[in-house]
Amino acid sequence: MKRALHKPPDRADGGLLARVIGDGESPAWWGFPVASIGGCEVRIHLVTPVYVLAAVAHALWNDLGLPFVLLGLLALALAVSVHEAARGHALVRWSKLHPIDLTLWPLGAVWRFHDEESVRGEARAALVALGAIAGCVLVSAGVIIAFAPGGARLLAELFRPALAIGSLRGGSTLHTLALVAAWQMYAMSAYMLLANLVPMLPLDAALALQGRAVPGRRRSDPVAAWGLPVGAALVVVGMVTALTPIALLGVCGAVVSWFAWQSSRFAVDPAGVDRWRAALGEPAPTGAPGTNGETPQPAGPITPEEREQVERVLAKISAEGIDSLTRAERRMLHEATERLRGG
Repeated sequence: MKRALHKPPDRADGGLLARVIGDGESPAWWGFPVASIGGCEVRIHLVTPVYVLAAVAHALWNDLGLPFVLLGLLALALAVSVHEAARGHALVRWSKLHPIDLTLWPLGAVWRFHDEESVRGEARAALVALGAIAGCVLVSAGVIIAFAPGGARLLAELFRPALAIGSLRGGSTLHTLALVAAWQMYAMSAYMLLANLVPMLPLDAALALQGRAVPGRRRSDPVAAWGLPVGAALVVVGMVTALTPIALLGVCGAVVSWFAWQSSRFAVDPAGVDRWRAALGEPAPTGAPGTNGETPQPAGPITPEEREQVERVLAKISAEGIDSLTRAERRMLHEATERLRGG
């Protein structure tokens, strides 16, 4: 059921720290809001402006030609837009999911939903998004073959952009920029496609695999666990080949996978939820990990309405994992816990 969200006010103490560490959230959601579309908050991940500034600084430092680098960034933005528009259509129109927000980063976006059963919808949408970005690769490649001299040869220079763009220079400025823009669109789309085929969160291949996760386990547990060695392998490959973007992708994916894996372990092991229930003065299930089936006494004051809200949040954690909580739910649970502790 769709629920209205209300942004909680920042507390005077720890507000800045919460902004930096995401108030306990996965790093995949560390960003700032820029717009709201149909009740879904659109956010820009902190990595995105850092990447843009680094690309511009690299172009200026190495005299690569700022216009050509800016065309590449525009091509990347267009590729991400096509990728996420296709995914959003599949999520909202076909799977009838209700997104809370999406956080854009250079290889796509991370979505969160109101819906409890969003795993299969996310898996289907990831495949649709992969198809859309593959279409961008084919269309831009076709343009290059049709209009650029030696177009087929240029397609093979995917990992040597300076050589490819250098061979396109010549003729009228408008014609050159058009061909460079087409090649940049081809290259950026191909990079996105190749990266999203890596089975590591939050990339498309991992989201597609979530729909086939082991029954009876948390949705991100096996996929997140696989992402840890995959991320480590990418870091090694990036260091050996001196390809910094590959190493950075491995680091980002490993961090996100680690947070998702920890959250899924929390959901599989109910001890965390039981500790909160114990704080409410309710009996934990007999034999639950971390408990002896005893009934502790309430640790602090909490109203019946707050108790009901906490119970709903705990039920959501048990069903979907702690990563499913909204910011308002996290803040409410944190404040209730502080009161129960007498803080």
